Amino acid sequence: MSAQVSDHHRTAKDKPDYKIVHHSDAGQWEVRLVDPAQPDGLGKVIGYASYDFLDHALLFTHTVVMREYQGYGIASALIRTALEEIRSEGKYCVVPICSYVQSFIDKHPEYQELLPQKAMAPGLHFGE
Repeated sequence: MSAQVSDHHRTAKDKPDYKIVHHSDAGQWEVRLVDPAQPDGLGKVIGYASYDFLDHALLFTHTVVMREYQGYGIASALIRTALEEIRSEGKYCVVPICSYVQSFIDKHPEYQELLPQKAMAPGLHFGE
């Protein structure tokens, strides 16, 4: 029988050192462990939020954080970082196909403006 660590037992001192980077060639934002031994200072990917392009929209299709790194708020930080970068660019709206991204936007109304009905570019129509 194996013991499971529930999320509420995770502490800040146990939180992994990570960085969130946009890997546009792969169509995803990635959570990478910090690894000073690597030339770029980044180690393995421990999570990602993948997307596809459609006209002026980023369709978020999947959000993943490896099980052993769950419970530290990494997925939330990942989505917040992605949405902040999208907002600062001002070129795309967000279509949350992924339920985690939809839930995050529902809980953080400051990102509602990125949804298609809020961020419609002239001549851009969804669902018609």
